[in-house]
Amino acid sequence: ARTHTHSPTPTAGARAQPSRERRAAAAPTSRSAFVPLNLPLLFERRLLDVGAKGLNSRNCSPLQSSQRACGCSWQLDRSRGQSVKAAIMGCCWSTCAEEKEEVLEETPPIGLSDKLKAAGVSVDGTTISGTGSVLADAPVLQDKGYFEATIVKGGTFALGVATKDSPLDGILAHDKVPSAWTVTNSASISDGDVIGCAVDQADYPVQVYFYKGSQLIEQMSGVRGEVLPAFSVGDGAIIEANFGKTEYGSMPAGFQGIIKCQSLL
Repeated sequence: ARTHTHSPTPTAGARAQPSRERRAAAAPTSRSAFVPLNLPLLFERRLLDVGAKGLNSRNCSPLQSSQRACGCSWQLDRSRGQSVKAAIMGCCWSTCAEEKEEVLEETPPIGLSDKLKAAGVSVDGTTISGTGSVLADAPVLQDKGYFEATIVKGGTFALGVATKDSPLDGILAHDKVPSAWTVTNSASISDGDVIGCAVDQADYPVQVYFYKGSQLIEQMSGVRGEVLPAFSVGDGAIIEANFGKTEYGSMPAGFQGIIKCQSLL
C-alpha cells in the first residue's frame, strides 16, 4: 500500500516558506550577474534630492548658493526636469562657454622673432626694414602651411623659409644659403606685389611654392629639417609679413594659414 505524506499545516502567524524551485529562481546565478540600472531615473532622483541647492562645477557637491564656481549663475527648478538635467550635466561634464572662449583668445598669433634676427633689422609689428634677415617666432609644422608678404618698397630682399641656424646678417638667397628656400628681388616682383609662400610637407620631397597673386612664379624642393618663415631686406627694402592677421589675398587650394603649435599638457 502507498504511504502519503502531508506537509504540516502552518500555524497562525507563521510565514509560508517559498518552494525550493522559487528560491532557486530568485537567487542570482553568479556574483557577477548584470543588473541593469535605470540611470536617467537615478539621475532624476538625485536632482530632486539636491532640490534648490546649487552644484559645484568641479565636483558636483551641494552648495548653499546658486553661483557656479566658474562664475555662471543658474538655479535648479523641480518643475523643469529637462532644464535642470541639462544645467547639471553641463556643470559636471563641461566647462562654461565663457571659459572656452577665454582659452581660445589666449592662443597667441605667429609673429616675427625678437631673437632670431640680425642686429641691423628693424621690426615694427610685422613690418621689416633695415639690413639683414629675421625669422618668424614659430616653425611651419602643418602638412600644408601658407603665409604672405607684401613688398612695400623695393630694394634687395628675399622671402620664403629657412632653418633656425641660418646666417641672419645678410640676405637669405637660395643660391647662396643652402639652408634657405626663398625668392629674391631678382624675380619679376615690383612694389605693392603680394607674394605667397606655400610649404607642402605632406609628401616627400618637401615642396615650396611661391605665388604672385594666383600666379605660380617659383617652385623649390629638397627642404630639409624644420623651417621657419624667413625675410631679408637691404638697400632700403621694406616688407610687410602677413600670418593671417589680415585676409590672405590668394591662398592655393588645400593649404591653410600657418598656426602656432601649443602643448595641451
